[in-house]
Amino acid sequence: MNNSGLVIFICMLFRGQSLAKRTYSLPSRSGRKLRILALADLHGKLPGEEQESFVQIVESANPDLIVYLGDMVDRSSPGESAAVLEMLTEKLIRIAPVCYVDGNHEQIVHTNYPDIYAHMNEALKEAGAVQLENEIIQLWINRDPEMPAQWISAYSHPEVQTDDSKGTLVNICGIKTHYFWGMTEDSLTDELCSMDGINVMLCHYPESVIWYDAFNSGGLDLAICGHTHGGLIRFPLAGGMFAPEQGWWPKYDQGKFPIYTDTTWHEYGGADGSDYLGTMIISGGLAGEHGVPRINNPREISVIEIGYTD
Repeated sequence: MNNSGLVIFICMLFRGQSLAKRTYSLPSRSGRKLRILALADLHGKLPGEEQESFVQIVESANPDLIVYLGDMVDRSSPGESAAVLEMLTEKLIRIAPVCYVDGNHEQIVHTNYPDIYAHMNEALKEAGAVQLENEIIQLWINRDPEMPAQWISAYSHPEVQTDDSKGTLVNICGIKTHYFWGMTEDSLTDELCSMDGINVMLCHYPESVIWYDAFNSGGLDLAICGHTHGGLIRFPLAGGMFAPEQGWWPKYDQGKFPIYTDTTWHEYGGADGSDYLGTMIISGGLAGEHGVPRINNPREISVIEIGYTD
């Protein structure tokens, strides 16, 4: 490698360690507005001394809701990474409501280190975060900034929650399973898509959302996913190099993906005659994977704004 190539590689490597706040704008079916901040694939790589500046970036985004998309802990250091997440959550919950779904690393920790997994979830619950395990919950966001947002049951609809002049109703479905999608997941998707409000699905694996046609029944505004690490190594024009499940040169690595009636695992869709169904956001995540560093791939804090550009 000549000197210029070495300089380029070093610059790409350093860029992979930087932190970027990326904003994605989506249309709103109902005219309601919502700002979500999504974090994925932390793998415990944010010790206490680094958290203050991170929290400041999150706070500057002024989110209505913060979501964790899984793999926030790491199977190789379950106790240490869980402690990092607990500390971070105690700070973020002061900014906005927090909810989360498991990733494959949490599931491995659940199996191999059940005490650590239970302690972590209890600590997150005590901090005020809400875990979603194949269930739907609603968040009522008041327009009055002095009034806090309120978690409510997906099966109760007090009159105030349907008054758009007073706030925004958000229906959030958290999918726990990844490799398998059965009647439970189909039923949850159908229920979510039939609900009034902004309908959001959290699922660690983007592959599940595409493989199992989560958008096809209509009514799903947004699915937010992680797992890809942004393709780990990114090349100009070519995109990400590798993502778990998708393999080399993944089709869906990171960013915003409008979903249409003709979208498939191999085609983005959107041809003449197709209909727009909703949008999938894949967060590039916050860490590398299995010792592979992020190269030309900044760590990502994802900010998703619904209805702000209508």
